[in-house]
Amino acid sequence: MGIYPPGTLVELTTKEMGIVIDSDPNKRLQPQILVVRDSHQGQIQQFVDLAEKTVDEQGRAYRIAAVRRPGDFGIDPSQYFNLIMQCLG
Repeated sequence: MGIYPPGTLVELTTKEMGIVIDSDPNKRLQPQILVVRDSHQGQIQQFVDLAEKTVDEQGRAYRIAAVRRPGDFGIDPSQYFNLIMQCLG
């Protein structure tokens, strides 16, 4: 199990919120994430692999800033289960 197990709710340095869907054991700090809230807390659904996307559009570091509890910001990771399973394909 990685540092960020699948299903973990995380806040990114961009203030986006996401759910960890998978991680490479060799890149434990750079998991694959389903971003479900943008920086203004609007709902989105965007797949991001932190091993590939290391900076945002403005050149700032793009990584996990904090782990949040399920339910924080009204986000229930279990409601995204089917979408996460599709991403894992």
